[in-house]
Amino acid sequence: MHRRIAPHLRRLVAAFVLFAALNITGCLPGAAWLPDSSGIIYTGGKEFTQLIHYDVTRNEQKTLVADTKAPTFWPAVSPDGKRIAVAHIHAKEKKGPTTVQVIVYDRGGKEVQRSKMFPWTEKAKGDGIKGSLVQLFWGPQDQGVIVSDAGNNNVGIYDPKMDRLVNLKDAWLLNFAGGPVRPDGAGFLVMHSAESVIKLGGGEPPPADKPPAFSLVGWDGSKRAIKPPALLLDKEALKKETDVNKLIALLSPCIYQSGWEDDVAWVSWNVDRLRYFTKKGEAIIDSVKPLLADDGRVVQLRHKFPGGQAEVQIVSPFGVEKKAGEAKEGLRVEVRKAGQKQAEVLLKNAEFCVPTVSPNGRMLALWCLEQKGKQATEPIKILIIDDKGAVTAKLTVPH
Repeated sequence: MHRRIAPHLRRLVAAFVLFAALNITGCLPGAAWLPDSSGIIYTGGKEFTQLIHYDVTRNEQKTLVADTKAPTFWPAVSPDGKRIAVAHIHAKEKKGPTTVQVIVYDRGGKEVQRSKMFPWTEKAKGDGIKGSLVQLFWGPQDQGVIVSDAGNNNVGIYDPKMDRLVNLKDAWLLNFAGGPVRPDGAGFLVMHSAESVIKLGGGEPPPADKPPAFSLVGWDGSKRAIKPPALLLDKEALKKETDVNKLIALLSPCIYQSGWEDDVAWVSWNVDRLRYFTKKGEAIIDSVKPLLADDGRVVQLRHKFPGGQAEVQIVSPFGVEKKAGEAKEGLRVEVRKAGQKQAEVLLKNAEFCVPTVSPNGRMLALWCLEQKGKQATEPIKILIIDDKGAVTAKLTVPH
């Protein structure tokens, strides 16, 4: 149990606030690749209601919709690449009930479907929340659209064909490298009672009798329980846990070393690894050898392109034994091309980075928020890196 507290990560977990200046709570942002790997779809604007397409082949960026009126951090693209889904979580009053509505556009930005307003949560979380930024993921074979709302700790499954929503309630989507859906398409993982982890990250005691729990969810909303590791059921051990990175890895595995191996989802940080055996119905924690950068810092995430041509890594600001509280920098993003001994630094001081790999495996989109002292708004960039290690695009996200 390595207890390291990174100040910038403590802020992230404590309120899960990604932009202090914008005062927004919600899920991690990301870019959705088109199925043919020809480009990405992402959102921008003051409330992330602009729908934007970047064409990799033409090196062109185009706003598809100027204002969807549906604040969304991570839009979903259908398996055929012809439709794009966003969602709006809304509360009419402070602490009042919330609703969800899914809006679908075609590739040209024309609205082709708008769902009913579905009941979402009985009570909005946060002070005076008017909406919550969401992540969406379109299931394989058009099985449904996952709607993830971390701001209100809820997940739903929307069926565009039937205009129907399955509301899971008290669920936090677990998104691993490669996506939240198990490779065979059977379902996806969620955490229940995620507030117990969030409170720990903020230095508060976990809620009584509400340890985190896990389920593999089918597309009809059915849940198969995943037995948590003994450590997560030990209240006293949880109260003593101060490794904020480990807590965030529980909530957002996609920004750490993670993935799927058949039916097993996994995430690792430093010397610890958590694996979810979805067929056996259990999760275990074991030890692994930490990934290290050239200067001895712990690598938070390393992506190796197929064929060994290049690798991209996100480097934490501290080493295995160095206390994170002593770090004065943020995350470092670097790339090492084939034959290079020294890695090239792409970003020196990032708050966090969210990677998504193209379907053909030849490109990586890296959504990064940089630290810039005490500026009110930090620049947001999406780097497109190819399998040779070249940065083919450096997009600035309007906000």
